Amino acid sequence: MAFDAVRIFAIRFSCVAIEDGGVGYPPFRHIGRSSSWFDSYGRGLRNILGLPRLCSRMRRLRGPIVADVARVSRESASLRQQVVNHVRDAILDGRLKPGQKLVERELCGLLDISRTLLREVLQQLQAEGLITSVLHRGPSVALICAEEVAELYEVREVLEALAVRSFAEKATDTQIVNLRLQMTLLHETDANNPRDLLIAKSGFYAVILEGCGNRIVGQVLTQLTNRMMLFRRMSLGAPGRIREMLDELEAVVRAIEKREADRAAELCALHVANAAATVLREIEKEIQDAVA
Repeated sequence: MAFDAVRIFAIRFSCVAIEDGGVGYPPFRHIGRSSSWFDSYGRGLRNILGLPRLCSRMRRLRGPIVADVARVSRESASLRQQVVNHVRDAILDGRLKPGQKLVERELCGLLDISRTLLREVLQQLQAEGLITSVLHRGPSVALICAEEVAELYEVREVLEALAVRSFAEKATDTQIVNLRLQMTLLHETDANNPRDLLIAKSGFYAVILEGCGNRIVGQVLTQLTNRMMLFRRMSLGAPGRIREMLDELEAVVRAIEKREADRAAELCALHVANAAATVLREIEKEIQDAVA
């Protein structure tokens, strides 16, 4: 019974603590006049969404305290995409925890955007599988169960093997050289920095997707990768997994360089299967810790 209760399990990632009650904080208009409370509240939200500065200064007014909320820049990219990136990064980095409720009014005030725009942002993130919406409860960060993780990796295994096979068959010599350069970059990346490793690994796969000659596979894998970023970080955090990952991808590249398409696809599928096994073991540990 205890195991069933935690079967759908919100994976516990390291998150920046929010002072004074976390996401369930009162709306801005109910804050009152406590500037010290609002200062700490502002710092917590600033960390959660990765905004450079939520409040430049708190000031007392007749009525509630009003924060000089950091405006998302409207210059270099569309406002909508910038907000999508902010919220997505907060989820993927673990700053917004699985199961955490997202209150529209509070996010609108924090990001200085309309509720219509925020709903468009949440719809995009829901399409990516990062957010779920329940009737009468509103949106929240998606919960993941072990069965769903296994299914995601099963799909990824098939698609990545297909992309690698096609790359080995269709890529130009220049593209294969570029893949070797990306592999070298992976070897040189600091193993103690999972974020840099994921960036380097994304560059590795970008070369494969560009040269595989199948745009649909590229689009689906890109969306799937966003959905699985949490688990990719968990996999790389497991003891010894980074060294194994590098050895596995090195074998894939060598097979591609020899134009051994079937062998490269087989090795790629093995790499994904090993990553899946690592993540599922980590989830099992988390479940055992939660029950204990």
